[in-house]
This record gives sequence, C-alpha cells and structure tokens, in this order.
Amino acid sequence: MKDFKYIEYGDNYLIDEYIGPEKEVILPKEINGIKVVGLTENFTSNNNISSIVFSENIKDIPSIRFHRLDNLHSITIEGTDVIISESAFFNCNKLINVKITGSVKKIEAYAFENCRILREITFPKGLREIEPYAFYKCKKLNRVVFYEDLKSIGCSCFSDCKSLKEVCLPDDLEIMGSASFRNCTSLESVQIPKSIKRLEYFVFEGCKSLSDIKIPEGIEKISKFVFPYCKSLEEIIIPDSVDQIGVRSFESCDNLKYIYVKYSNIENLDLRSQEKAIFTYCTERYTYSKEDTLLYQKHIKENKFFILSKMIKTNYIEGLQYFIKRKEITIEKIDEFIELASKEKSVDALTLLLDYQNATFSVDDLMDERDRKFDEELELDFL
Repeated sequence: MKDFKYIEYGDNYLIDEYIGPEKEVILPKEINGIKVVGLTENFTSNNNISSIVFSENIKDIPSIRFHRLDNLHSITIEGTDVIISESAFFNCNKLINVKITGSVKKIEAYAFENCRILREITFPKGLREIEPYAFYKCKKLNRVVFYEDLKSIGCSCFSDCKSLKEVCLPDDLEIMGSASFRNCTSLESVQIPKSIKRLEYFVFEGCKSLSDIKIPEGIEKISKFVFPYCKSLEEIIIPDSVDQIGVRSFESCDNLKYIYVKYSNIENLDLRSQEKAIFTYCTERYTYSKEDTLLYQKHIKENKFFILSKMIKTNYIEGLQYFIKRKEITIEKIDEFIELASKEKSVDALTLLLDYQNATFSVDDLMDERDRKFDEELELDFL
C-alpha cells in the first residue's frame, strides 16, 4: 500500500493522500488488516486522479471538495447503505459516469449540484431519501431511474436539468418537494405514483416539453404554481380525490384545451369562480367533461348513445343539459331517449326531454355567457 498515506481513525484508517502514478484509483478495503473507512480532505490535492472506486468499507463519502479534482470523470461505489454527503461532488465539471454496484441509502443536499456533463444515473434498491438540490443544474442529465424504497425527493432536486427526458419514479414515493423538476425543459412525460398525496409548489413549472402527465387517484391537493409554463400540455385529468387546486396552478399553459373533471367536482373545487385564477393566461379554450363523459372528443360519436343512456338511467340532469346545449340530442332523435327515460322511471330526465321536445325551451335558453363565448372561440364537431 505504498501508494497511499493514511491516518488512524479510531480502530480504522482514513486515506490521507494518494501518491501513486495511476490516474484510476481503487481505494483499498483495508491496510495491514485494518479497515479503510474513509478519506481526508488531503486526498483531493492530487489533481491527476480521473477515476475513483470507493471500496465496500467506505459507508460515508465525505464533503472533501472533490471538485478540486479537475480531471475526475468517473466514480464507482461498492459499499452498501452508503451516504453521499452534502456537496460531496458539487461542481465536478467533468464527472460523467456514476456507477453504483452496492447501494446508497441517502444523497444529501447539493451532492451532485452543477455536475454539468453527468448524463445518466441508476440507483439500485435501498435509496430512501434525496435531499434538496442534490442534482440541481446537472444540465446534461437525461435519464434517472429509481427503484423501490425511495420515499422522498427534496425541493429543487432536479431543477434546471435541461436535458432530462425520462424519470422513472417508484410506486412507494411519498414526497416530491417543491420545484423538484422545475425548468426540466426536455421532460416529456411523468407518471406520478399513487402514494403521493399532494403536488407541491412549482414542481413542474417551466417543463415546456411536458405533454403527458398522469395524476393518479389519491392526490388530494394541487398546490399553487404546479404546472406554470407547461406549454406542450394539451389535456389534464383531475381525479375525484383532489379537493383543492391552488391559484395559477396552470398559468400560461398556452395549449391546454381540455380539463377532464367530474361535474360534482367542478362545484366542490369551486372551479367556476376560480377558473381565471387557476388557469391564468391559458390562451387556448379549455372545457370540462361532465360526470360519466370522461371521454375525448374523437370518441364521442361512437360512445354517444351509451353516455346518454347512462345519464338518463342515473337521472343526471346537468349532463343531459350539456349534451342538449351541444346539440348532441336532436328533436328528430329524441323519441328513443324519452322512451328510455320512461322505462327507467327517471322523472327529472323525462321532464327535461319532454320540455325540450315540446319547445318549452330552446338550446339558447341553456346557453350561459360562458357557453356563448366558448362557441364563438372554438367550433366543436362531435358528430
């Protein structure tokens, strides 16, 4: 072990300095039968080092200014339940490869911040927590895969990772901190785990390529400013479990056209009065589907009879009014629906259909100011 200088640390050793000729350094498991459990700050004074293998006895990778190793491009972690300490690899501008053959249980704050050319990282089972800003401004990072056990992603953890396209989040994740994926401008799709209960502030702000986001049943709160400037987002489904949506949650989502939400939740969430506050500067027209009509526009023609039949059977008046407004129920074809309402003894639905058939009211009578403006802005052609 002539290539290493070391000091005592309790019953173990710390590597104090590497003095060998090699650029690729494999840290020893032990020296003279005594375990090597870490490093001192002097270790990073050798600027020739380009690669480090942290042996299995090193459980804590310390904050010893690895960024001073100007040529460091690769690290390998062999230990189990390793902690990567705060700012450990901060500003390692040439670090491109992180390989974990053992396991890491925690990544502390700023651990890989501003590793500008780090491209991909996969964490095996065992990682439980990633603290704030751990991968902040890793601008070339394009893929991150987490397996089971991860419970928490800290605030701004992947913020400003401009190349990040793919994130595989584990099913048991419980916390995504505020701004955790803020300004990930290449991120195209995310499937949020069912274990998440709330979406925090700014979590997807500025993700301008995000076109596919699945909010699962179980989410209870969408906080303020969750999706601002997601300019590729065209549709969003709000699950029944959501009981609060913060102001400006969808601000400046220029292409957002369809918000699918059950009619009852429109009232519960107070979307009518809060519409402008929640969807600020959404330049395209958006609309809500009604209960039992959570179908896309292109499917309505083939599913229309089924939808209307179900509305009649459940005496769902608001939905029927919606379809009459959109001229989905014509006077010429109304008889079959009247017959169904009579058969199902859906009194309110039957009354509405008979009144419409007998010209007690017209479609215009059902059109409020919001509907008129909508029809002027966007021609719907469901049929």
